[in-house]
Amino acid sequence: MFQYSDYKIYLACGKTDMRKSINGLCDIVQNQFQLDPREKAMFAFCNQRRNRIKLLIWEDNGFWV
Repeated sequence: MFQYSDYKIYLACGKTDMRKSINGLCDIVQNQFQLDPREKAMFAFCNQRRNRIKLLIWEDNGFWV
């Protein structure tokens, strides 16, 4: 079971292209946050209209989007 209490949460400021997949979101985390996307954290991105979000989460052996 996924335990949310163990994770830090990072919110990306501004708009993100929602067509980005795992590789594109990992690039944002590495270049803008200066963090490793595989650390125990949830990275949240929103679209221009601010009505959708996309989460990037690393868990043991792979990413969740």
